[in-house]
Amino acid sequence: MWKTAKKKFGSKPKLISFIKSEFIREGRFIAKRATQLKLSDVKPYGGNNIYWIRPAQKIIMSNIYLDATEIAKYLLNKSIGLNLTPLKYHNAYDKQELHNILIDYQDNLCPICLKELSKGKKDLDHEPSIYNLRELVWLKLTKIVSGSLKKDSVDLEIFEKLVSLSETQVKQVILDILDQNLYLRSVHFKCHKTIDKDLSNKERHWRSRIKKLVDKPLYDKIIMMRDDIKAFIKGHRKLSPYQIKEISLKRNLKNNMYN
Repeated sequence: MWKTAKKKFGSKPKLISFIKSEFIREGRFIAKRATQLKLSDVKPYGGNNIYWIRPAQKIIMSNIYLDATEIAKYLLNKSIGLNLTPLKYHNAYDKQELHNILIDYQDNLCPICLKELSKGKKDLDHEPSIYNLRELVWLKLTKIVSGSLKKDSVDLEIFEKLVSLSETQVKQVILDILDQNLYLRSVHFKCHKTIDKDLSNKERHWRSRIKKLVDKPLYDKIIMMRDDIKAFIKGHRKLSPYQIKEISLKRNLKNNMYN
């Protein structure tokens, strides 16, 4: 679908941005009434999705007719988490798969405490933090609505404009911010919680100040909007182009070592 869209709209300026804005929603291609299905979506007979119906890897590898060289290459790629190409198309990856890729990329070190990641519970951390990413989104949305207001507009008018923005418009701004800024990293759970606690306090102080400026119905809408932005950012798991490039370079170096 990606290749077909690029071929059909090849003359469009800013082609990739156009395809993302017109055909991709939450990591899936959408065209008219058709939505891209993933393995996890298909559940025959109301049971497990078809991803888990495939034969066990041990059974597949027991086939004596398989090329031993290809098997060795596959196992090497799997061991260092090298399924990178699909990440460019914003496919949803589960936490463990991203952890495997990032732990190898980070040389098994937590970037916060600089201790081994193989020990202890781990979590995915957004860099910049989700709090800072949300502030970038909020600032950009504020600039958008401020452009349609008078120069001497008060905060109340800006907030009323903000909560009236469409969900599509807000999500597009979020995706633009994430494309420019987002990096993911694997960190220890305790390290992540320490950072989260400090940022939660900042958010609490901000909400306390806003609560004094607006009435309760508007305040509730503002908080709901900010929570929705946070949830959308939190669920957005993809590696940056720079990370993909660096991880691919490591993969090539490891492959050369084994060749």
